[in-house]
Amino acid sequence: MPPETFRRSLWHATAPAAPATPPLDGDTGCDVAVVGAGFAGLSAALHLAERGARVVVLEAREPGYGASGRSGGLVVPAFARLDPAAVRARLGAERGERLAGLVAESANAVFALIERHRIACDAAQSGWLQPAHAASKVAWLAAVRDQWAGLGHPVRLLDRAEAARLTGSDRFHGALSDPTGGHLNPLAYARGLAASARRLGVAVHGATPVTAVARGSRLWRLATASGTVTADRVLLCTNAMTGALAPAVSRGVVPLDVYQMATAPLDPARRRAILPEGHAVSDTRRNLFSYHFDADGRLITGGMASIRAGALARLRAPLARRLAAMLPALGNVTFDFAWHGVAALTPDLLPRLIELGPGFTAVIGCNGRGIAMTTALGPVLADLAGGARADDLPVPLTRPRPIRLYPLARHLPALLLPVARWRDRLD
Repeated sequence: MPPETFRRSLWHATAPAAPATPPLDGDTGCDVAVVGAGFAGLSAALHLAERGARVVVLEAREPGYGASGRSGGLVVPAFARLDPAAVRARLGAERGERLAGLVAESANAVFALIERHRIACDAAQSGWLQPAHAASKVAWLAAVRDQWAGLGHPVRLLDRAEAARLTGSDRFHGALSDPTGGHLNPLAYARGLAASARRLGVAVHGATPVTAVARGSRLWRLATASGTVTADRVLLCTNAMTGALAPAVSRGVVPLDVYQMATAPLDPARRRAILPEGHAVSDTRRNLFSYHFDADGRLITGGMASIRAGALARLRAPLARRLAAMLPALGNVTFDFAWHGVAALTPDLLPRLIELGPGFTAVIGCNGRGIAMTTALGPVLADLAGGARADDLPVPLTRPRPIRLYPLARHLPALLLPVARWRDRLD
């Protein structure tokens, strides 16, 4: 991911300073080595440290540099395009129920972790709305509501009038409302997780890319340019940025380029007209429409592009037009910030735990639900590193499953974007 995109983001401009994460210098050992200081790796490291494990985190750049610190900032306790029934069908009743339960509590897990460690990241558990962009989607949202409610999750289905009041748009036909969701500054959250982990004794090393991972007679050895780490167990938490360390894992996901933009702070009257109760919003479109305010009243939205080259400049006008069309009280806007990140999509839209060797596990596939999903998977990774049985985990532990015709498949999201827009219009 281009470094200038990271530095130009709203989150980089407004997050507290990064904690000190000096590069590794020399050789060391630990119980668990974590590769990648995004939400998954930092959540796992933090939970392992709370259980007394010796943990070393190795990050190629700095905490939150990848997709974690570049996201839109929505904390969404739901699957991407799936409902609990579909998850049960894919994983089996028992494991599907466990994973659905984990996702149902994933936003609560985020905000509880923030409160427990006093992380300053503009966290707002103000609720998440998933409005229906077409009348045909209302029945599906009602079924989803019933399924989450069956798990004891406090979701509601809003009628068109209430959806219009809370979203600031009369273009929606109703909405699913989940009070446990919300939004935050994701880079500040990542930096806060790293600082909290360090306070608990985790060694977090930035600017330390891992060049090789090899198994010795009993321990794993992680090589870097400035030293080595030997560990009983290794967690690979780089998501879409796995690269040469585990090419079979990289070829098991499709990268999805996502572009985020933020306006200047809006006046209080317009903020109240658009999102009077401060919800985060992401609708039912395939070409997702999302928006929320940051702590200073900037409106943040995002989108995708068919052609990556020049996308940030090219998307400014269409994203501004989409906001103006959907939110009448907004009027015309321009964007003060624009940035880019890469999400990882699995073919079945479910997260993966991948066994790369005895005690060497990769986690991948947040499918656009990175903040809540990967934070909630942190304790699962800690359980696994602590010796939990694979059968007891909410996500199956599998071998790498590279996608067939991967050189073509990796371009499918961009190639199919016009089809997604067309299908959204047909709904």
